[in-house]
Amino acid sequence: MPIIDHNDTDETPWRPNYKRWDITKKGDGTTSSSMSLSLLGTGAGTPLHVHETDELIVVLNGELEMVIDSETYNVGASH
Repeated sequence: MPIIDHNDTDETPWRPNYKRWDITKKGDGTTSSSMSLSLLGTGAGTPLHVHETDELIVVLNGELEMVIDSETYNVGASH
């Protein structure tokens, strides 16, 4: 597994009002995980989608509305 310097990570163009930096990338030596840092503006988000693996999200500040198994959750900081 590589040691990754976050200061060397370029922003990945994503969606309007949604900034994203992929910390792990294809070919960097990671084999079974991925990680990104995202800064979302009010109302920004992604369409509903499904992953083959677990998606881990940490809310540092603000609030995020999530849908998991057809249930809607409002998740705040420190969750």
